[in-house]
Amino acid sequence: MFLALIAVLLLALPARAEAPPIRMLHGLEVVRLDPHRLNVLRGSAADNAARATIQIPRTLTADIRVRGVLGRDDVATPADAARFATDMVPDRAMPNGYRTTYAEGHRHAGAPLRGWYYPVYLGREPDAAGRAGGSLMLTRQVSSMRADRPGDARAPSDFPLRRHAPIAFFYEPEEGFRPMTCQGWPQPYCIWTLGGTRDAYALLADGRSTQWSAVSAEDWVPDTGRLLRVQAVIRSTGGRGGAWIKPLPTFPGDLLLGWVNGPGEVSVTFADLATTSAEHFVYRVEGDVSLSLYAIGFSILQPF
Repeated sequence: MFLALIAVLLLALPARAEAPPIRMLHGLEVVRLDPHRLNVLRGSAADNAARATIQIPRTLTADIRVRGVLGRDDVATPADAARFATDMVPDRAMPNGYRTTYAEGHRHAGAPLRGWYYPVYLGREPDAAGRAGGSLMLTRQVSSMRADRPGDARAPSDFPLRRHAPIAFFYEPEEGFRPMTCQGWPQPYCIWTLGGTRDAYALLADGRSTQWSAVSAEDWVPDTGRLLRVQAVIRSTGGRGGAWIKPLPTFPGDLLLGWVNGPGEVSVTFADLATTSAEHFVYRVEGDVSLSLYAIGFSILQPF
């Protein structure tokens, strides 16, 4: 009788919710809707600590021009504070002392700061009815694990469940989010859909350095990326020669982009290159040639 009573009591206890699989991510693709808005498609994800599941049952839209949930956290990174201090709105109440909004007097006054933005999935613990409302926000920070360090995304306190989306979008105040399309979720490879041999997509124009020289890809590969795809155009400037790239001058081995053999000759090639942690790489040419490099896309390689 005693054992039967214990069994009845155990059955009466509420079922213990199991923790979700670590790093689970199902759906929740983030896509560009228009120059200022991103959509997150429905799906589920374990939060950063795999304590609970963030559920987003229907498509949500985040507008970068809005502050807060379904907008941006408006928090500058430590790098922003060092680099763009004279451009942003100062605010001592904000982490790192600034908002990611252009200050009065700037030609983009009131607009969001130019650069990379990361979507962050937000969630709450289920209520008494089992409902767990999910949401979305944008941030310039690369981490959402905590909220007490200079580089942490600042989600509202009523959304204790957080998870960075494995993707980033580049925003220009004049043009909005740079158009791109991605495949291979959840570690996507992204293509700049309006790219090609256009000045706006040039990382290097008419480069002629015969010594290893640095090229910045900061505007073309996010901190969570590292792998860059380029289109290389090598032109003869009067004779024969070639062009090479690699991550660092001390890196073993060179990646030969192409070779031209005489006046007027042009070589066009495509290459994938791992950049440094600062999103830089180096190039050099040999002979009578010039090198132009155009950004085509990038891949997300960092774990989330």
